[in-house]
Amino acid sequence: LRLVAPVDRRRVVDYYVTQTRLGVLDAACEFRALRKDGVILWAEQRTRIVRDGAGKVIEYRNVIRNATERKRTEEEIKSLAKFPSENPNPVLRIARDGTLLYLNEAGVSLLADWHLQVGKETPPMLREAVFQSMHNGTSQVLDLKYGERVYSFHVAPVADAGYVNLYGRDITKRKWAEEALRESEQRLNFHINNSPMATVEWDSNIIVTRWAGEAEKIFGWSSAETLSKPIMNLHMIYDEDIPHVQKVMERLTDGISKN
Repeated sequence: LRLVAPVDRRRVVDYYVTQTRLGVLDAACEFRALRKDGVILWAEQRTRIVRDGAGKVIEYRNVIRNATERKRTEEEIKSLAKFPSENPNPVLRIARDGTLLYLNEAGVSLLADWHLQVGKETPPMLREAVFQSMHNGTSQVLDLKYGERVYSFHVAPVADAGYVNLYGRDITKRKWAEEALRESEQRLNFHINNSPMATVEWDSNIIVTRWAGEAEKIFGWSSAETLSKPIMNLHMIYDEDIPHVQKVMERLTDGISKN
């Protein structure tokens, strides 16, 4: 009993007494275990009772595994369930087979069109995420479009318990910003590529990163010949001007590195 935290010792004793009296051959018990260094962790114990020919108990065979992480996750879910108004984002728990085990109030209201019901099968995209996380034993991030909204779900497997927790958050504004930036870059690239002027870009090592617009017509070098090459190796600058251009580029590069 020194392996069991004092708060659970009575319950563990009762567990052995009950299982022995009922003659159960295989039963499980969870309790807070006490390590030698005083650290308390959750343990899941499965006991097999061994009897002799006369039916007398001669042995208890126990297999114990650390259930601390699973219990911590369960407590988090319980906390969310107790205070749904304080959790405005969807929280789901889905079993290995895709059955919905838990859905907070925010999930009910925000994901109404998915018709999620506890005890029922979840939509295919959620079942696939559960399968992947359970199979790989790793967390993942799943972005799903819901009408005009976009939700990002952190998918956290609890393999020992056979389920996955999904913590959602609304990332619609971020997705809009990303899409607007992408469209802006596409428009910029279109104007650069169709500009009557040459557009030449290089990095801090003076390696060409963009060769667009009228650059090929003006200098005669194609994009394939210039990209990822030092601009000074293209022989596009008159020899007498090379020292001046090098100084200008050095000053620009030095200013960029300082900023």
